[in-house]
Amino acid sequence: MGNNQSSFQISNGKPVSAFYNEKVDQSIVVSRNAILTFNDKTREQVNAVASKKNIHYAIKSEDGDIIVTAEDDFFIRIYNSNSGFIKQLPNLSPNTVSGDFISIAHKENIKCLLLVQGDKVLSGSIDGTLRLWDIINGDLISIYLLSPSNNPTVSGSTSSSSTSGHASVTSLAYDESRGIILSGSSDGIIRKFSYQDKHIISILEGHKRGAILNLIHITKHDLLLSSSMDKSIRLWDIDSGKELTGCYFFSQIMVYDSHRDILFAGNDEGEILIMRIEKFKEKWLIKKLSLMELHKPPILHLSYNTYSDSLMVTCIEGNISNVPNVTGINFNSIVNSQQPDIQQNDDTSSQQQEGQAQNESFLSNYDSDNEIDDYLQTSEDNDSFEQLNSLSESDIHHLIHELDIFKKNQGLDLLPETDQLSSKKITSKLTFLESIGTEFLASDEKKSKLLLDFKKIKETTEELEDEYKECLQSLISSKFGRYAIDHENSKITKELSIAQRRQAIIERHKKELEEFEQSTEKELEEFDSKLPRITKKVAGDFLSNRDRYNQSQGSINQSIATYLSSSFPAIRDRYYIGSLISEHSSTVFKGIDIDQLKPIAVKVLPPGITLNPLKHQNIVVVHDIIETEQSIYVISELCESNLISFLKDSKEEQISIDIIRSIMKQLLLCLESLHENSLVYRDLLPSKILISSLNQSQITVKLPHLGIMKSLLGTIESETPEDNGMIFSPPEVFCRIISTESDIWSLGCVFLYLLQSRSERTLKQPLFSGHDAKDVIENIVRVVGRPFQRDIDDLIQNNSSIEQDGVDLLEFASTLPVPFEDFIDILKSNVSRLNSELDALDLLLQMLKFTPQNRITIQNALNHRFFQ
Repeated sequence: MGNNQSSFQISNGKPVSAFYNEKVDQSIVVSRNAILTFNDKTREQVNAVASKKNIHYAIKSEDGDIIVTAEDDFFIRIYNSNSGFIKQLPNLSPNTVSGDFISIAHKENIKCLLLVQGDKVLSGSIDGTLRLWDIINGDLISIYLLSPSNNPTVSGSTSSSSTSGHASVTSLAYDESRGIILSGSSDGIIRKFSYQDKHIISILEGHKRGAILNLIHITKHDLLLSSSMDKSIRLWDIDSGKELTGCYFFSQIMVYDSHRDILFAGNDEGEILIMRIEKFKEKWLIKKLSLMELHKPPILHLSYNTYSDSLMVTCIEGNISNVPNVTGINFNSIVNSQQPDIQQNDDTSSQQQEGQAQNESFLSNYDSDNEIDDYLQTSEDNDSFEQLNSLSESDIHHLIHELDIFKKNQGLDLLPETDQLSSKKITSKLTFLESIGTEFLASDEKKSKLLLDFKKIKETTEELEDEYKECLQSLISSKFGRYAIDHENSKITKELSIAQRRQAIIERHKKELEEFEQSTEKELEEFDSKLPRITKKVAGDFLSNRDRYNQSQGSINQSIATYLSSSFPAIRDRYYIGSLISEHSSTVFKGIDIDQLKPIAVKVLPPGITLNPLKHQNIVVVHDIIETEQSIYVISELCESNLISFLKDSKEEQISIDIIRSIMKQLLLCLESLHENSLVYRDLLPSKILISSLNQSQITVKLPHLGIMKSLLGTIESETPEDNGMIFSPPEVFCRIISTESDIWSLGCVFLYLLQSRSERTLKQPLFSGHDAKDVIENIVRVVGRPFQRDIDDLIQNNSSIEQDGVDLLEFASTLPVPFEDFIDILKSNVSRLNSELDALDLLLQMLKFTPQNRITIQNALNHRFFQ
């Protein structure tokens, strides 16, 4: 047996696993992003198949080149290592609805895969489920759910129920003869599922903590082997769930070869333990055959080729090695030894004997010094040990002393015997009876029978004596026997063995270190000699590249500046003005901030206007204000969409009441901030309400500053209404009265506009339309009702700056006839939604009052039940 390793050179991502393809003398390497095929003789790559997504787990079919992978998008995919992708599980057809996929696919990463019955695959996931798939058509057959350890019965279901709080599935095994699935999980429990009924039959508990890393069905003995994060390997009776034996060894990966009945276990220190399951005197043992030290990183995957007796080892850092002649036993010898009933010629018999001799030679090398001495204590061991508690120290000392005498006599004589059932006394009795017994028997037939019976008894006695000697010889030659008989020398031998192993490690590392230091010393000398030249070259390259880059950048910036200045008007060589922002605006343009490389909005105002930008989350951010002799330029953030375009682009006939509620609340909070700073917006229109962001049901609106907010201390300015502005203007605006309540009226009109359906906004005449101020006032009275004379008098008295045409307009309103139709009925006929949205109706009624002092305040509006 050797450790002559050969490696593959992998360039397509880190390897996940590697497999032999015995039929064509090739090896298949599965990396994170590809499936690679190598020639076993030349170690050259002959084919590569790219994966759909990154692979984190893979298995190979036993009789072909089919690879089944678990990938990062929770899909299972099937590839042919030569021809490429075949299909995915779940198999999504063009008619598959996304909800159907969610209900059948794993919700988290798949940790293990297992091929069963040739055309099916089992998958286990972190989501706590096992799923059985039909490889042929891609259908999900069954779902098996893990259950908490205190409730081991869970009914199977093909529905996708939540598995939150369950343990993860970490390993799988399948027993076709019993019709059961064995699942290892992150809680350290092994569960037996009924393949047909999909429920848990029983659980196997014994591992102390941590995930079950491997499950293997030992087919020759019909037993189950498991390894766990608790750094133990345990053997189980599948039917009873009884733990039979175990040993301590941290096995990250295990593989079983049924032809040779041999196990390989790889750990995180680059070691591979070779084991066999044996039964000795009705007790199961995990027999250690060899421990291979590969001096590799932690082992990720193992693949054994029973025909060539070679092992493919995949390590976590990406190394893949092929270890030949692992057991040293020819495969033909294994095959022949498994066919005892076939008639053989002399040549075949000699081959068998040779193979058996090789097998025995292989085992004999590890019968003593290498046997596992850290077995787990099973319940039977504990019971047997409890029975020995009755032995006193003197009894134990006497028994070990007698065993030592037998050892020193080299087994030639049995121990001294004094009881009546001793072998010598039985032999003496038989000799005596044989000599005198015939004298009492007259018949020759009876004499012959007596002699024959005595002969059989003698033979039985001799066999028992030989067996007894053999047992004692086996006991004293075992490791534990040697320990018990000769404590002192055994400890010395153990210490010597440890010292030798330690020295071997030191010598190996010393040699490696010497070789490393020799090579690195030369490497450092070469590096020191080259470093100044390298440094100078890098500095020169950097300087030339930087100069060339700066020159290029300068040329590009000059070209951009020339192009922009020739194409667009510029402000301070930074802000470039483009086209009008919308058809509704004549003074707001799109622009570019060339320094910040972002789009902007530019509002052009006449000179002489004092601007004090107000900061609020629902007011457009003003970045800069530039004053020239001809104009004032207000540079602000760009919001290309407004309320009109938002409603126009909406696919729904009516926007949701939640969006309306959000828009209204944001506008109320914005107006509240303005009013606290003695500002009135005055011109609140749908076209002036900008959409800053829109994400599913979340919407953010902003009001532009842009010089249209008016101080309450000044007088109202004449400005041409935009977008049919009179429709949203309150009565007092036509009388040149500035009031914070004016914004409440306008916001109420916007509220009504939002509540209307698309067809109502398109087909119905606006409630407060008109061709002049008097016509609009008449329509307002027709809808909301005629104001009381005392309210008109108070309004005129409280606004001393009102001009005569404003007084006349208010007096005109008070003399109009009382409307025939009720305000509520008019609203409901124009806005059908108000028949069901009664809270919205109530708020709207309180906002649309003729006289400003009767309208709801902003604070009361925010506290209205419509927003609760």
